[in-house]
Amino acid sequence: IFSFTTSVPINFTISWGDGTTESETGGGGFYEESHTYAQQGRQYTVRICFDSPESVLELEFYGND
Repeated sequence: IFSFTTSVPINFTISWGDGTTESETGGGGFYEESHTYAQQGRQYTVRICFDSPESVLELEFYGND
């Protein structure tokens, strides 16, 4: 699970590291994203691409490490 806050509407793509990718468009403000993995206990690298990264005011990851 991770969350972020933006100052304006933003488009973003999340690659969850297990072959799953999702693209979303938001209205601006607070976002919270989560994903359920088929194999628990493995480590995955999550990548987030924002169309306007300078508009991201805060980004927070919640996890085991």
